Amino acid sequence: MQEGTVKAFLFEFILMCAIIFILFFLLGGFLFAQFQPQLQYEIIEGDAYVSGVSGPKQHITIPENHDGYSVRGILSGAFEDDQTVQTVEIEANTLRIGQRAFKHAGNLEQIDGNMDGLTRIGVHAFEGTPFLADRQASDENIIGSVLLFASTDDETYHVPSDVTHIAGGVLKGNDTVETLHIHSDVQTIESEAFSDIEPLHTVMFEGDEVPLTFLGQHAFSNNPNLETIHQPDRTNLETVEGYVFYNTPWRAQNSEEGYYYFADHQIELD
Repeated sequence: MQEGTVKAFLFEFILMCAIIFILFFLLGGFLFAQFQPQLQYEIIEGDAYVSGVSGPKQHITIPENHDGYSVRGILSGAFEDDQTVQTVEIEANTLRIGQRAFKHAGNLEQIDGNMDGLTRIGVHAFEGTPFLADRQASDENIIGSVLLFASTDDETYHVPSDVTHIAGGVLKGNDTVETLHIHSDVQTIESEAFSDIEPLHTVMFEGDEVPLTFLGQHAFSNNPNLETIHQPDRTNLETVEGYVFYNTPWRAQNSEEGYYYFADHQIELD
């Protein structure tokens, strides 16, 4: 075999090997991406909500968009009892975290990214996670502008001034608070936020006109001594869930035929 023929053969052989390697590399990357655990979504009223993940995944990124839909939230129970997820990165501009979304996710340690995008956090969302335990130990109770939890031995509690959203169950079951002050910038109060507080007798909504848009289920229920609520004159209420003031003297005293009023909003009896 002549030297030129040998060189041509070697060149073609090396070129063929390189092409095969590149094809295998691209195919492998494609198959790897296809079989990687992926976030699952539900489309609700034109927006995308994360409903879970297709397999074990240590790091989760909540994107701004999915298939042309804006990502607006993580549904209730989406990652409940998940023992794989460790970190969550938030890219979405507006994000609601549903009830029990990460409950008992035993390895969830960190949530980063666009914290200002958080608007609502449901009751028990992070119960039983290292993430919540670490924040409770260091008393870091505000995430973005959401009050995640509250703890006090005082008779009077003021919602912190830099909070605009109150997560579910923040003060539930407290045994000392008698008077609660909610400042005029609060926009949402989640389910069970201030329920089951036996000494509570007075709630003060500060300001005549407030941007409150949402009252969650049982937000003030089962408070046997709650007789006085200083209400704003006007709100921006869009949603009032059931049993908000259930089992309180205040509701009993202010109920009419099948309904009662909170500020400028008529609420049907549950």
